[in-house]
Amino acid sequence: MNSNNKMTLRREQIMNIIRRSPITTVNQLAHELSVSKETIRKDIQYLAERDLILRIHGGVSPKEIS
Repeated sequence: MNSNNKMTLRREQIMNIIRRSPITTVNQLAHELSVSKETIRKDIQYLAERDLILRIHGGVSPKEIS
């Protein structure tokens, strides 16, 4: 599996985790996915820029769908 496929799969996993919980922390995501906190922060930045999640103090939450 190449690195782009791994990144895409990891971001899908992040979205699934975030959807299950009202607030998810960087530490929780890093632990659950066995990657560094820096990697999670980059993924969170990517997902937030695409308006898929909300960044909040202490973590992230799912984007409210209206």
